[in-house]
Amino acid sequence: MISVSRFGFLLCWWHAISGTVYGQNAPTNLTHVIATNNCVTAVSLKWIQPDASWEVHNYIIAYWTKQYGTNTTVKTETLLTTDSNKTKKNVAISGSFIDAHFKVAANFSSGNQSDSRRFWSNTIVVTILKTDCSPIDGGDGLRGTMYVVKLTAIIVGALLGMIIIFFLALRIYVWRKERRYDQNDLSQKERRSHHLMLIEHELPVSTDTFFDHVSAMKFQHSQGFNSEWARLKEPSSQAFSFGNRSSNSAKNRYANVPTFDSTRVALLLQNGKHDTTYINANFVDGIEKPKAYIATQAPLPETISDFWRMVWEQEVSYIVMIVNTKEQDDTACCKYWPEESEHEYGKVIVKIMDAAKYADYCIRRFEVRRIGSEESRMVWQFQYHSWPTKNAVPVHPTSFLEFVKTVAFFSINNTHPIVVHCSSGNGRTGVFIVVDSQLKRIKMQNNINIFYNVDSTRHQRYKIIRNVEEYIFIHECILDHVTCMNRNDILPRDLEDYINEQKSSFSNEFQKELSDAMNDTTGMHSKSNVAKLPQNIPKNRFENILPFDHSRVKLRRNDSLTSDGHDYINASYCSGLRRQRNYIITQSPMESTVFDFWCMVWENSSFTIAMLLQQEEVSFFHTVTQYLCL
Repeated sequence: MISVSRFGFLLCWWHAISGTVYGQNAPTNLTHVIATNNCVTAVSLKWIQPDASWEVHNYIIAYWTKQYGTNTTVKTETLLTTDSNKTKKNVAISGSFIDAHFKVAANFSSGNQSDSRRFWSNTIVVTILKTDCSPIDGGDGLRGTMYVVKLTAIIVGALLGMIIIFFLALRIYVWRKERRYDQNDLSQKERRSHHLMLIEHELPVSTDTFFDHVSAMKFQHSQGFNSEWARLKEPSSQAFSFGNRSSNSAKNRYANVPTFDSTRVALLLQNGKHDTTYINANFVDGIEKPKAYIATQAPLPETISDFWRMVWEQEVSYIVMIVNTKEQDDTACCKYWPEESEHEYGKVIVKIMDAAKYADYCIRRFEVRRIGSEESRMVWQFQYHSWPTKNAVPVHPTSFLEFVKTVAFFSINNTHPIVVHCSSGNGRTGVFIVVDSQLKRIKMQNNINIFYNVDSTRHQRYKIIRNVEEYIFIHECILDHVTCMNRNDILPRDLEDYINEQKSSFSNEFQKELSDAMNDTTGMHSKSNVAKLPQNIPKNRFENILPFDHSRVKLRRNDSLTSDGHDYINASYCSGLRRQRNYIITQSPMESTVFDFWCMVWENSSFTIAMLLQQEEVSFFHTVTQYLCL
């Protein structure tokens, strides 16, 4: 008995079609029989009469079956009458077929009944195991195959039914479990999914349309910003039990600024005490990589050693500080670095190498090493010291944006977290992280999604953006960047070539830059209310050129020093590269303001006056010569 593959089945059919004839004067044996097994209880037989010159009277089917469990063989013959199609037959036989052997015979005649002959087919062996319904063929010259359907369908159907029932039961279980959860008991993952659903319609904004987007958000007293801010909810499921332990509470600068347990920075265990792993700091993901930042509070005197231990353990190379040591007569941050030489903070030694001070920030470079280790590392600190009082934001974003870009330039190849802190580690810290992240996003994707960025960071550090003013300021920073995105810094050696190049297309490029600067709508808090007071209007040479309230020069309020007892003069402070209030920009004096002008010069200890006009340019030159005593 030989097992036959699907190839054998096709070969069988080929022989049937080819009509091979055995013998010369007699019809051939039925060699084209195909037996199809339909499991134990039925067998289908097909055959083709190869020689039509002989008349078929009838067919005889004989099969031998072995009784199960015995060696007894039972023969059964079935006589089939012919039909109109005597050359083809297709018959199904029912019974119990265990190890069955089949033969088909045909009674032929050549027109004379006495010439009737019976020709048998080759034996078709159909072997069926009691519990196996796989297709099995065999026999001498086998021309068939068996297809088992019923039992296979039952087994497959049962398995599919069990799988479906299992998944239905599992889904019902999960659904009931979710129903039992109160919203405040949701896990961080579930809460995060909720917020992602909240902002799924907040699509990124292209840099090309960001100006229009911000303008629309500012409409009707920033109604758009207020609406978005109201949708940013604090995660209610975050736990901060570790920082609230009695042994750790003293390490928190503010009791209302805890650390989330899920994202907290864990220091290495010391002396087997678990409380030595705590510091008020959280990891925050960036655009390019997870844990790109560490948002933390300003160190306390008792946590300076923990701060430097964190810097060493996390292999930090860059520290961003957005706070002064004292603000509004309060200590906002203790000085955690040496001004000269070196100092030990716990097991970490910090040595200052150099420092550079600029108008709005300063950069310090430290050599850091651990006691008992020969390894030393360079750590850069960037301190922005021009942020206004605690509950305010800068009037204009330019200087802060320049600060963020400076940090990004220095840390371009950085692979470890950047430590960012203000006093509490949430408000200004969050502004820096979001602005820096969005600048990287613009570079990578050329679009902006501040809403999503703020929402995700607020799930990693408690109230990392504290109010709508900070949320608006982030937009102003990004708008300032987008407005000037294609205007790179020019090296001194390239300045002449740049000017000559722009002169050739002055009506296009230069006027576009001037238009962008004049239409700049960032710094939306800039106002000139004092300059518009009735008593000060006569002191303005031009009604549309007025100093901003936040940057105007204030004279001493002394009747003996000022012309009318008020502190107003049309003049503004302007920062230089290295120093704030490095310049005073003012209009040329009027007859009524000459005295005020000289008061301003005296009070600000100004030793140099740059006069950028000529006599023929103005009709009021006699006023100018008066204050110069010419």
